[in-house]
Amino acid sequence: NRRIANNSDYWTIDMGAPNLSKFSASPEALRLRLKDPASVKSDAQMPNLGLKETEIEALIAFINSK
Repeated sequence: NRRIANNSDYWTIDMGAPNLSKFSASPEALRLRLKDPASVKSDAQMPNLGLKETEIEALIAFINSK
């Protein structure tokens, strides 16, 4: 049961969010970060979004696409 986010739920680049438009990483590293950000970096500001495996795989493909 997911709620729909609004604009105030997201950081913008102006607010200090990183610009990830040219970012890529190994699928293994992305999988870990997307599944449980705090397990990779204990002070991670990215929340655990509770993504399904299919969502994680789709995000990995999108992030690493050119």
